[in-house]
Formats: sequence, structure tokens, C-alpha cells
Amino acid sequence: MNLQDNGSTPTAAGTIGGTCMVIFLQITTGALLQTIVLAALGAVVSFGTSLLCKKLVNNISKKNKGKKTTT
Repeated sequence: MNLQDNGSTPTAAGTIGGTCMVIFLQITTGALLQTIVLAALGAVVSFGTSLLCKKLVNNISKKNKGKKTTT
């Protein structure tokens, strides 16, 4: 869309604003709540996975420190 200053700027702004309004009106409260819950659940699972991986790496590195390697 060409937004040069030839009088079409208000038309472009109105078109963009109307499109955004229609999109926002299509979002229901249930869909918004579902998105919030799933985002929170995903964050908790991601955090838990990170802690588990960190614990596993620490355990493996502790076991390897006790072993002597011969080459």
C-alpha cells in the first residue's frame, strides 16, 4: 500500500483500523483464556525440563570426574 501524501493516508489508516477491529472482535473470551492457560502450562513444562536437563548434566559430569581416563 502506497502511503504517499496524496490524500490516501486517511483511507489507508481507516482500512487498517477497520481490519484490526474486525480481527479483535473475532477473538472470544474463551479463546483468550485458553491461550493464557496453555502459555502458562508451556512455560512451566519448559522450566521443569530445563531443571531436569541441568540435573542430569550435573550428575553425568560428577560421575565422569571420578573416573580416570587413560589414553
